[in-house]
Amino acid sequence: MARKPAGPVRYVDLLLRKSQVVRGTAVQEILSLKAQEVRGRAWAKRNGYVIRRIFRENLSAYKKGVKRPEFEAAVHALLEGDSDCLWVYDSSRYSRQGAGDVLKILDVPGKRLVFDLDRLDTDIPEDRSRIVGKAEDAREYSRVLSEKVRGTKATQREEGKWLTMPPLGLKVTKKRKLKHSKMWPVIERIHREAAEGKSNRRIALGLTADGFRATRGGPFRANTVGKILRNPVYLGWQVTVTNGHHQLYLNARGKPVRVFAKGWRPSRRRYGTSTARSRRRSTGARTCRRWRNSRSRSNARRPPG
Repeated sequence: MARKPAGPVRYVDLLLRKSQVVRGTAVQEILSLKAQEVRGRAWAKRNGYVIRRIFRENLSAYKKGVKRPEFEAAVHALLEGDSDCLWVYDSSRYSRQGAGDVLKILDVPGKRLVFDLDRLDTDIPEDRSRIVGKAEDAREYSRVLSEKVRGTKATQREEGKWLTMPPLGLKVTKKRKLKHSKMWPVIERIHREAAEGKSNRRIALGLTADGFRATRGGPFRANTVGKILRNPVYLGWQVTVTNGHHQLYLNARGKPVRVFAKGWRPSRRRYGTSTARSRRRSTGARTCRRWRNSRSRSNARRPPG
């Protein structure tokens, strides 16, 4: 536990939070946190506090299971007496989990929590119920926003739009469709060699020997090749991810959804050739059959439209 120097010095911690990092806007993110810090320093000076520590976060406070070590450390410092006050820009920056996160402070006498923009202060008795209300409002706002985002993504998925980072060999167009990238010939090669009966390991060794690298820059491995062969996106279909595995997405009518941009052709698998008769040489054919069977089972589970 940090010790405070002797003397009538009052310490305040600043909790700064920005919801998430946006690609290509790192400078803007830093400025946003900096703006909160400037305001917090001004408040501390006006109210006679010395800043003990500044906690910075750049993450969502609503996602289930998210870890917030900076937030936890700031609250712990206040409850343990390391600081006399915790300053936050506004109530939505503090937490999106509801009243529980403010009650743990409100229930302990002498612990001061300030929401600057909201002009709420636990030292003011009239503000206590408003602080609880603000906490619940923040959680409800995030819940509704989350529902809207999920609804929007569901609609976009039905429209065949790609919503995440593109898989190896593909890139995303401005209309969120997929088209070939410069690595597409590697994808075609994997499918072709699997149809010829080569094992996943042999395909991976050949790619690495020829100087090709997987998504993260490392060598190709057998499991990487297997994932590519099992991924329906390379046939042009929309997919979902379940337990780390890509599965064919079916719309409300039980039909697969095309995800390739107009004019761009998916991979043409050549499984089932006469060369793929041995067990070791039939990896690609088994993969294709497994995908087709899973698609049939998915369609069978859906009631007729």
